[in-house]
Amino acid sequence: CLSIADINDCKLNPCQNGGTCVDKVNSYQCICKEGWEGEICGINKDECSPNPCRNNGSCTDSIADFLCTCRDGWKGKTCNLKDSHCDRSTCRNGGTCQDLGDTYVCRCPLEWEGTTCHIAKSHACKSNPCQNGATCVNTGDFYSCICKEGFEGQHCQHDINDCNPPPCFNGGKCVDGINWFLCECAPGFTGPDCRININECASNPCGFGSTCVDGIGKFSCVCPPGRKGVRCEEVEEMAYLRGACLWKGQYFANNATWQHDCNTCSCVASAVSCTQVWCGLGNCLGHPNLTLGSTVCQSNQVCVPSPREACLTPSCAPWGECRDLESGKRVGPPSLPAPPTCWPNQAVLSNSCARLTLLLDKAQLPHGVTTEGLCMELRHLVASHQASISASHRLVLLCDLKQGYNDTLEVTMSSLSPTSGPEENRAVIEGIRVLGEFISRKQTNLSALTSIVEVKVETALISEEKQGNGYLIALICIILIILFAVGVGGLYYWHQMLRRRHGAGSLAGSTSVGGPCHRHHDDEKSNNLQNEENLRRYANPLKDEAGSAVMGGTTSKVGPGVGPGVEGSGVSDLPRVSVVRPLSSTAGPGEPLGTGGGAEMLELMDDAVTPGLGKSMPSQSSDPQPRLHSAHRSSQILLFKAQSPDVRKNTAATFDDAGAHKDFAKRIINLKVLPPVQRTLQPPQGERNGGGGGDVLTVIV
Repeated sequence: CLSIADINDCKLNPCQNGGTCVDKVNSYQCICKEGWEGEICGINKDECSPNPCRNNGSCTDSIADFLCTCRDGWKGKTCNLKDSHCDRSTCRNGGTCQDLGDTYVCRCPLEWEGTTCHIAKSHACKSNPCQNGATCVNTGDFYSCICKEGFEGQHCQHDINDCNPPPCFNGGKCVDGINWFLCECAPGFTGPDCRININECASNPCGFGSTCVDGIGKFSCVCPPGRKGVRCEEVEEMAYLRGACLWKGQYFANNATWQHDCNTCSCVASAVSCTQVWCGLGNCLGHPNLTLGSTVCQSNQVCVPSPREACLTPSCAPWGECRDLESGKRVGPPSLPAPPTCWPNQAVLSNSCARLTLLLDKAQLPHGVTTEGLCMELRHLVASHQASISASHRLVLLCDLKQGYNDTLEVTMSSLSPTSGPEENRAVIEGIRVLGEFISRKQTNLSALTSIVEVKVETALISEEKQGNGYLIALICIILIILFAVGVGGLYYWHQMLRRRHGAGSLAGSTSVGGPCHRHHDDEKSNNLQNEENLRRYANPLKDEAGSAVMGGTTSKVGPGVGPGVEGSGVSDLPRVSVVRPLSSTAGPGEPLGTGGGAEMLELMDDAVTPGLGKSMPSQSSDPQPRLHSAHRSSQILLFKAQSPDVRKNTAATFDDAGAHKDFAKRIINLKVLPPVQRTLQPPQGERNGGGGGDVLTVIV
């Protein structure tokens, strides 16, 4: 207890020269009269400092006054006037100034005195206006009261409430007095303001080797194995049972279960296992009706009360949570173990975050239900399910009112593990599903949860990809692109090498044999030999008739024209084939030449009529009678065959090239109107006029 007794230090009146004494706690204060100063008013105040006289006037100090001696004709109280000693400011408080020539005098009212009427005759404190032992101080027409300790007001009429602000700690009760207070401490505390915790273990109440733990107004004994009781005076029989568990100084039988916070613990074969559901931040606002103790915030934290909306059915016990203080004395967000993406009203559904929405019938809720209280009951359900399946996943369950609603609770569930794997994700999805089934099927006896009328479970299934797959796929794509580019470059290089080799071979061939013309002639030779072989397969009546007139064998050589054109051991009257040249395709009726699609005409010329090919022509004999071969100079043997795409492809280029170098005197005959085999004895129109004769053999293939 604290009690203060004030001693009157002004009892001996220590103040001098009419000073007023004011009593204080173990001290006093002197209020001096005008003209005096000092701690006890023993010093005459020097009114000449600073010098109030003007125009070089001399100042003489007196008690509460001064006197100026003027020079050079100056007059007045402060030597500031030239014609008179009086002006409006010379006499104060309504006094009248009278000029006496070399000085002046103030005629003062009855209540004032002094040379300038500045001292009051009657004091305002004569009526004793101040109360409760206060000291009255005159200030001219007014007064002021200096109150004693414990009082306040203009006349010190109010007793100061010494219990505001509350001076007692730890639940102590304050009793107000006059300038004192008394703290009645709660059990377990003592001291003037109840700050001292009484040590109940000071008397060593625990025995048998136990440890005493001091509490608030109580103590507890931590007993050694095999002992129990308040003071460990009893023998613990359960300690000797098979499969018993010792957990936090208490024995539990085998297969026993118990509650710890919101989790469920079990003892199996001397091993204790507990579920690992997060049980919330705790309440930092203590209340006698709360069974759980309050949480003490750290030095860098502050206790923030929950909002009024968190109380679903008033009246509710106070609830608060500790939050960190940030720079600028701002309060930070709550320190929740779940990521912000899985908080109520801002959750993003994923494999590791699920949401449950509960619609409440507030009329059926009991009194005093809060959102945190409902959330604690939901955590109990999740922990019970985890214990039933022997699981211990670290789960976090958060609750808050849905934004914009006062009867809808939004619940989120996530994993407490730093890296949530597939097993933890399945536990989250399974936990929120089981929680929804328990509530919707009314499989709980909790009265608050029976008032839920609608349950909505929301989960999300997202395909899980290992971290880094995106980089691996990009790397594989880059490697494939590089390989493809290398392959294309290799093919291009190989193609260029083949072209270079082919060009080098062609150049060498042209140099050794005779140039591009020789290559054309070689192609013509190979094709002529093949066509000649094909012609021999058909029966030629002209050849039979000519053969009877031939004397001996005849040898013909068809060549490209690079050497002698004819070699033989006899003179033959049979026309010799020199060139086989394809003519344009036969056209149908109404079609231009060369557009026919079904046949092609070949022209076989003897070597006597191809002077432009560079062959060796037979020398002109002096004999006026031309030989038999001269009569066949204009002879033509035509082969007409059906056009084949393969044949056209193989022969077109060669014959076209040959046509660029050779000029044949020829006459194209329309073979479509001729019979399959026709002998023509009449020469063509062009040769009939010229006197020449010739035979034409037409073969239709």
